Amino acid sequence: MMPTELTPQETFEQKIRERVRADIGELLPDEALKALIVKAIEKIFFERPLERFGTPTQYSWFETEVKNMLRERIREAVQAHFKENGERIAANCASVIQAEAPKIMGEVIVGLITGSIQNMTFAFDQALKQRLGF
Repeated sequence: MMPTELTPQETFEQKIRERVRADIGELLPDEALKALIVKAIEKIFFERPLERFGTPTQYSWFETEVKNMLRERIREAVQAHFKENGERIAANCASVIQAEAPKIMGEVIVGLITGSIQNMTFAFDQALKQRLGF
């Protein structure tokens, strides 16, 4: 980069300064305007606004925007991956289902039977206690 070129941050600040300067004319000196701009940027990028009961939100506006952009990029990447590898993913899912379904069904059946036996045992125990006067 040549020494006279502006960084993206400097370009951003300069554009904001020019827009604000056009709106408020010559009311503020450059240093006061620059301080206001820096304060506004700091607030947008780093301050977490307060929620209804005065606690800070989890993310600043900027952090929220970055998170949303990241979420969208990840969604696009995953969708593209699924589109490109759909048959392979489906085959892998079928393989897992075929291998694991019998085990899972067995666990569910045993759980249901065990629950029924426990319910019958409890009911029998309660009936016996009632008849014996406990």
